[in-house]
Amino acid sequence: MVFEYVLKKNDIRPSDVNIDQSIDFGSTAAAFSGGKGAYTVEFEPSATALEQEGAGYVVSSVGVESGYVPYTAFSAKQSYLDSHKDLIQAFTNALQKGMDYVTTHRRRNRCRD
Repeated sequence: MVFEYVLKKNDIRPSDVNIDQSIDFGSTAAAFSGGKGAYTVEFEPSATALEQEGAGYVVSSVGVESGYVPYTAFSAKQSYLDSHKDLIQAFTNALQKGMDYVTTHRRRNRCRD
């Protein structure tokens, strides 16, 4: 999704690019170095490993291009949401409490070099 967002941000329609999402997340670097695709989107250390192996080059950073993106997502079926409304609300409240804590304590407790 983030890659598609970056494509759109750069006036490229994702439908104009052949994005193979059938490869297991942990196998994309190996698939690329094995000849699958012209480009790959990799997290570190896989991107650097591809360069060190001479199998590819880092040409851009999806993270830099996308800006801040919340990374984790939680999913549930509509039937579960409908039958566990109190639990879902408590879970949502707990997540918000954690995010509020991080926001209010982030600057105070930064590591110093």
